[in-house]
Amino acid sequence: MSVRVTVLIVFLTLLQTSVKAQITRSNWMVGGNISYVNRNTTYASIQSHHKDSRFDLNPKAGYFFIDKLATGLTLNYGRLKDTYESNTVKYWNIGIGPFVRYYFLGPDHFINILAEGSVALVRSKANNDQDVLRGTSYSLFAGPVLFVNSSVGIEFLAGYVGDKFQDGGQENNGFKCSIGVQVHLERDK
Repeated sequence: MSVRVTVLIVFLTLLQTSVKAQITRSNWMVGGNISYVNRNTTYASIQSHHKDSRFDLNPKAGYFFIDKLATGLTLNYGRLKDTYESNTVKYWNIGIGPFVRYYFLGPDHFINILAEGSVALVRSKANNDQDVLRGTSYSLFAGPVLFVNSSVGIEFLAGYVGDKFQDGGQENNGFKCSIGVQVHLERDK
């Protein structure tokens, strides 16, 4: 039997498996996402524009107050490299804030669809120690989650992200893709 046929049989068997994901009231979720973002940046105070790329790590913990709806805290950690005409500046960003997540299908689905929004207070510091920015970041994501078993979900999300800093009038926004793993912890019965 060829490898393709074997993979197809395994995939179809998994689709028929009842998973019963732990996305119901009184359960916890912990995990995180990693992502790459490519965005446009506009500096209103100096009328400058450029593109940057950045990698982010976003651990989070949440609680299901009702079925399919979780809310909690997320941490934002990012490394950013900006290349201008005359120099290169490296930044690190750190932030914390609430998130809200909704699963559109019930807990018995092997593949589910989710949407998530978050807002965070962020601090950004450059390697030259001169630039320290404080502001707000926001995001809205959606995508599929594949439940490996009743507790572990692998998610593939895409969405809109933005940052707005008070210092210097800097605003960032763009499209972001992320991959993540969430562990859903069932309450004791």
